[in-house]
Amino acid sequence: MSSPSSAEVDAKIATVEARLEGHVAAIHASIDGLVMRMDERDKRLEERDKQTDERFARLEKLFEKTQESISNLKTTTIVTGLSAVIAIVLGVGAINATLLSNMTAAFQAGASMGATQAEIKRQVEETAVLLKQLQAGMPPVLPAKPAGSTPPSRRP
Repeated sequence: MSSPSSAEVDAKIATVEARLEGHVAAIHASIDGLVMRMDERDKRLEERDKQTDERFARLEKLFEKTQESISNLKTTTIVTGLSAVIAIVLGVGAINATLLSNMTAAFQAGASMGATQAEIKRQVEETAVLLKQLQAGMPPVLPAKPAGSTPPSRRP
């Protein structure tokens, strides 16, 4: 066999170079396609990141409002509790004052009732004596009046 000529070697090299250039071009095209897809994916991810950041910002605002509401609720609860305690203390004090006043009035009424009962008893006894005297046909003799008493009224 004879050795290939220089033209044949050059033709083979040119064929191999053409095939390699085709492969390299195909690889470049694939890489360019991948880069474009990656760029599109990066854009979508950036957009999703913006949406996520906006959501987190809204959640943070909502969280702050909730904390403020809870703080206001705590204040309201404390004020309501203190008001209830004060109202209870004042109510119990008012009830005690009313009971003391009523008990004092009842005691005083009972004390004056004893004096009134004694006067009624004395008058009943005097009336009984006068009745006995009238029934016996004797002229009625009035007993001596204690100091400060009023005479019994006579009716015709």
